[in-house]
Amino acid sequence: MNFPYISMTKPKLITLIFFLFLFTCPAFSQSFTHVHIRTPDPEATAQWYHTLFGGELRTFVGGMGSVAFTHGNIATMQDNGYASSIKNGVIDHFGFVVPNVADMLEKAETMGAKVEVQVSPGTISEQIAMFSDPWGARVELLEHPSFSGIHHVHLNTNNASQLKDWFLEIFGGQFHPQDNEQFNLIQYDGIWVHISESDLYVAPSRSSTLDHFGFSVNNMDNLVASIRDSGYEPYIMRPARPGSTTLLMFFEGLDGIHFEIAQSDAF
Repeated sequence: MNFPYISMTKPKLITLIFFLFLFTCPAFSQSFTHVHIRTPDPEATAQWYHTLFGGELRTFVGGMGSVAFTHGNIATMQDNGYASSIKNGVIDHFGFVVPNVADMLEKAETMGAKVEVQVSPGTISEQIAMFSDPWGARVELLEHPSFSGIHHVHLNTNNASQLKDWFLEIFGGQFHPQDNEQFNLIQYDGIWVHISESDLYVAPSRSSTLDHFGFSVNNMDNLVASIRDSGYEPYIMRPARPGSTTLLMFFEGLDGIHFEIAQSDAF
């Protein structure tokens, strides 16, 4: 998948400039933490991603698995039996940076992934490709020799400008204006949210394969107030686990995007 916001006339310079953005971006009070995948076997799915990408395989706890990277985590949770049937989701895919796209795509295919886009020239890295994992989550591969982990989450919407404004209102972030108003980029600590406009019906993400993604915040009360002011309501707030000092909050926002929010040392 190519992104229209960067010219392809000077690919090496473009790649350098783009990744300089990643390593020099400022810190925000809202930080991107993870993508969460629904699967019939969360432990096996976490192991699959660990085998594919490396990272730190976390202890399997409470029916959920996760793999931690320098930039973001891939987390897994129990499927309710309907995830694979939901198409055209608001969370279209997540992007992951690897040292060599061709090698990683070949490895993913041998592990049961379905190739959706073969290796091709990209706009934000010299090579890109895309696959669906064995459970239906779509992953875009981008190439860089040292960046490790999640690069972006790509959202589909019927009103890109409205969703962009809502994100900035709720989560802040650094917005990067583009010539194409139907494509918007917001940066959070080196991980990006890409928002693109679609003419198709866009399904809510809750209960889909790519169920939700998460942010950590410094002040949950302030964020909840902003969410309520925008017309949405958290449906649960609880400790991360018994005895934990981390508070978790879940809500469905604009376009049915499902979020998990965490505040450390809340208790």
